[in-house]
Amino acid sequence: MRKKTIINFLLVLGILILCALFEIFVFNIRYFKLPNDEKKDFKISEDNIVLSNMEIVDNEFESLTIDSSVLIEGNAYKDILYIKIVDAKDSGPYEVSVSYPKTKKEGKTFFSDAAYGRDTFIKIDRDYGGEIKLSFKSINPDSLAKIKEIKIDNQFEFNFSRYFLMVSIFLVASLLIYNFSFFSKRLHWAFLMISIFLGINFVFTMPTYYSYDELQHFIKAYQIASFDFGIEDEREIGWPENIDQFFYPNGLKIVSYQSYKEKESFCNVFSNNTNDNIKYYSTTAKNYLPTAYLPAAFGIALGKLFAMPFFIVFYLGRLFNLLCYTVIFLFILKYTKVWKKTIFVLGLLPGLVYLASSYSADPVTFSFAVAVVALFGNMLFSKDYSVTNRHLIGFILCSSVMITGKMSYAPLIFLLFLIQNKKLLFSKKHNNQQTICLKFAIIIILGLVVLFNVWYSLSNDLNQWNLEGVDVSEQIRFILMNIPLYFKICIKSILDSFTYYFAGAIGNFAYSGAFPDGLILSTIIYLILISILDNNENKNELNIKCKVGIGSIILMCLGLTITFIYVSFNPVGSLSINGMQGRYFAPLLLPLMLLFKSNKISNEFRPKNLIGVMLFISSTLLTLAVLKLFLGFSL
Repeated sequence: MRKKTIINFLLVLGILILCALFEIFVFNIRYFKLPNDEKKDFKISEDNIVLSNMEIVDNEFESLTIDSSVLIEGNAYKDILYIKIVDAKDSGPYEVSVSYPKTKKEGKTFFSDAAYGRDTFIKIDRDYGGEIKLSFKSINPDSLAKIKEIKIDNQFEFNFSRYFLMVSIFLVASLLIYNFSFFSKRLHWAFLMISIFLGINFVFTMPTYYSYDELQHFIKAYQIASFDFGIEDEREIGWPENIDQFFYPNGLKIVSYQSYKEKESFCNVFSNNTNDNIKYYSTTAKNYLPTAYLPAAFGIALGKLFAMPFFIVFYLGRLFNLLCYTVIFLFILKYTKVWKKTIFVLGLLPGLVYLASSYSADPVTFSFAVAVVALFGNMLFSKDYSVTNRHLIGFILCSSVMITGKMSYAPLIFLLFLIQNKKLLFSKKHNNQQTICLKFAIIIILGLVVLFNVWYSLSNDLNQWNLEGVDVSEQIRFILMNIPLYFKICIKSILDSFTYYFAGAIGNFAYSGAFPDGLILSTIIYLILISILDNNENKNELNIKCKVGIGSIILMCLGLTITFIYVSFNPVGSLSINGMQGRYFAPLLLPLMLLFKSNKISNEFRPKNLIGVMLFISSTLLTLAVLKLFLGFSL
């Protein structure tokens, strides 16, 4: 055991050192080939610049039309690693595209807005041919691009995002392989390692607000971290002085950063650690109870307590959301007696880990919904008279947290009625009537949680988006007056979007893009196969009656979710339902997978081999998602 520990330590140390050497001497090889007088940040000589539809006024570059360009003659320099563009304060937002006239190659398009305060960095190809063309396209014709400086940035760059990505991938792969015997018997520890090491890359690489409604969820979490629990009306709390700049823009035309250097520049703008800007900010998450935001709020509060720079405070909120998600799944996998493999695969779906690494109420809701179903499984397949108070209290607590995250999943509590009465009898002295009373008592307790949630939501106005034509009361009245029509609308919505629901949980990364359809389809097949083959731990069969009950509960949850979206996000009387996203379907994935389970299908795989396949596929899918994000925003 001691020898294995030493080898693991040396393995980790070796990877840390090798990845550092690779980052320094391989990714920065062009830097070391530069002459010493060019290893710096310096302005380009005007003699090496040709302007088109642009002029220099008071040492600043001003666009004369929407489309303008700068041609940089680079033959005067040994090499150019980056072009650094510093916006004038009164510049309008713009796109800038890089191309190389001599080689006919086209580069990336970058977005810039002076309101962000960060500089734009354009990585230059190794063989750029001696000429670099920067084409500017102003987004607002009334406010054209205006550049303070165009510089060459040949400084040494240690890309910590790239370094940590390399370390994460090699650590996960090597530790899983070397310690396979350990992890194959302890899936919860394998989940912890994969989720944390790879998930942290999402936390620090994802641009701000590139998860669904992240700005709104961040405001809610920050308010809770400042002890504003939504009870007082429009309570003002302390924010950083330049918080309005951090919140700009609400749209996504201009991304906060597209490279590691831009990210550093962006973070430097928000390096302040004072919170003396007393303001109130409204949020569309106002009608959600604080429960699902507590992990992120704890991270924010920790950062504020130690007076950390604001951008670190922001990342700590994301980090603690991921940690909470991972720890909940760790406990589920450790203590559940059934469906471990299915839960493992579900928890590591890339779209869900991406969501867990951002500000959102969904990760807590999803993880506790999985906990509710896992507890149901433990009780369903327990021996007669073996269910304890601990099981029931756990079921009540997990259900309560799930309901406060999103009320539409409340029907999952009716899984309790699918458990045979004799399972819940604490001894043979008790009778069925007492067990039925116990079940109804639990439902009443959870019903009170639902009522409290309804009261809190209504008191904070369900229509937070203030969309034209949306009226919650009128929409409910329309549904009640047109029940057959509304059923038809719901069924059409489900049939049209069912595969999309899967895609949302598997490979939809909000505004960062998505996996190709082929990869998503392959993952769906993988998920279903694991659900079918996951019958080693418990040979008890889910009978037809139980599956019908589970299917009915799924439809109830889906119907409530669609209805909530319909009344709060769609104009009155709309014949289609907009706003339904795959992430809302995620809490129903585990009960849905239970419908595929059958012990009539023989599983001849050795458990260890099947787990090896799972570890490989799940970690590979997550690695592909992390690489996709890195290549888009931190290269």
